[in-house]
Amino acid sequence: MHVVNYSSKFADVKSAMCQPNGLAVLAFFFEIDINPNPAYTEIVKKLPEITEPGSRTKITTIPLKRLLPTDLQHFYRYEGSLTTPPCNETVTWTVFKTPVQISEDQISIFRSLKSSDIDPETNTNYPLVNNVRPLQSLNDRVVYANFTTIQPVKKKSLLQRCRCFQPAD
Repeated sequence: MHVVNYSSKFADVKSAMCQPNGLAVLAFFFEIDINPNPAYTEIVKKLPEITEPGSRTKITTIPLKRLLPTDLQHFYRYEGSLTTPPCNETVTWTVFKTPVQISEDQISIFRSLKSSDIDPETNTNYPLVNNVRPLQSLNDRVVYANFTTIQPVKKKSLLQRCRCFQPAD
């Protein structure tokens, strides 16, 4: 899941996405658990009201911290791009090491959403699954981590350089 934030220097996301360091994305993975995650109950309950791309619904206010992983201390960070067109390279990514637990029932509701892409054979929207962008070249980017498994992180340093993740051949 991505939580997209934009700099208050800009009027909106569309303006920010065209500017260097205009966006900051908090990213985390879901991990299937046998128990539902109560923090996601309100969201999951409202997802069936999102019947097509562009649909909207209202939910009660949920503190962002409840939706994030329990461990916010360990993360990777790099300068990258949007994952969808126009793929602007204006995003500071923070990817949390610890996944968020969510039940199979809850994730199946997310998977029932439809993308904005149309299947030409059925003239219906594709399901919002298996929509992974192909692995991109690092283009000399460095992936940082604020932790290490080999030696302890120095308290004065927020981010340490770690090995770069190389694309598969």
